[in-house]
Amino acid sequence: MKRNHLIDLLRFIAAVSVMLYHQYVWLAFKPDNLYTNFFATYGRLGVPVFFVISGYCIMIALNHSRKPAGFIIRRFFRIFPPFWFSMALTLLVVLIGKLIYGTNSMVVLPKSPVEIFRAVTLLTSPITAQKPINSVCWTLSLEAGFYIIIFFCGLVKKSLFTPLLVIITAITCIIPLPDQGAGVILRFWPLFASGVAVFKLLHDGKNNRAINFLLLGLALYAFYPTGQEALFFISTLISIMLIVLSHYRPVKPNALSKLGDLSYAIYLIHIPLTVLLLNKFRDQPPLKGNGLLNFMADIVLVLLVTGFSKPVHRYIELPAINLGKKLSAGKAAGATKKS
Repeated sequence: MKRNHLIDLLRFIAAVSVMLYHQYVWLAFKPDNLYTNFFATYGRLGVPVFFVISGYCIMIALNHSRKPAGFIIRRFFRIFPPFWFSMALTLLVVLIGKLIYGTNSMVVLPKSPVEIFRAVTLLTSPITAQKPINSVCWTLSLEAGFYIIIFFCGLVKKSLFTPLLVIITAITCIIPLPDQGAGVILRFWPLFASGVAVFKLLHDGKNNRAINFLLLGLALYAFYPTGQEALFFISTLISIMLIVLSHYRPVKPNALSKLGDLSYAIYLIHIPLTVLLLNKFRDQPPLKGNGLLNFMADIVLVLLVTGFSKPVHRYIELPAINLGKKLSAGKAAGATKKS
């Protein structure tokens, strides 16, 4: 299967969009110019784009894994080592802040073994009431939940895989879902399922087209009963249309699409590097309220975070991904011998 370079581009744009959103949403003053207002309002729409892309790409990962166990092993090493690094980086920034300002007003740190366990296993908000050390990781908690659902669906016969996804999606349309707890995973399931459905429609062939359209239709309808906002729905539709368009008219690899590989690292490290470490300058002149200067500062920050993301991707993310591949291959080989 050929690589979709538009998806790579979308991942980078979504990561930068969320990063710029966080530059302004937590400021003590209310942004009062067109530039800062735009990202303070719409930058968060990178999140639904990420979820749709994740649903699409997770089917590629599942197809590359011989067994469901291999799939979940790969997903574990894809998510957790970079996530743990971002936690360590956040703690380092908190320490620096405490040394400079004499107090920690940045993040809520875990205080007990149970809280530490939750923090390192993504069992934090919105899955539990505990706040994550790195605030962006609420989406990773949901992402891990999506992977677990796909893992269990992968255990059934291949012919039952899509019908099971349809049933799960239908459940989100019927049962009231909580704002916190494990059930919140299903509240955001429609975004993820939309990406899964698009992949299956583009790659499953004509025989399964009806049920794949049913899955997509239910996923899009489920935005209403699950309480997803209209902007998330619109972002999902735009993402779907762009993915479909790029399937038939592929985008050639370019400088920006290559940066898609850095999107996960950008997403994870931008909070400690920019919001916690540097964002105090946003509340002070000459940046305070100045759209042009904030725009110029954001260009510098994007370059800074992107540059820092390169070694994170190369020395942490890629080795972890390769280790996951090796371990999943060994698991598959062991299962083959037993059978």
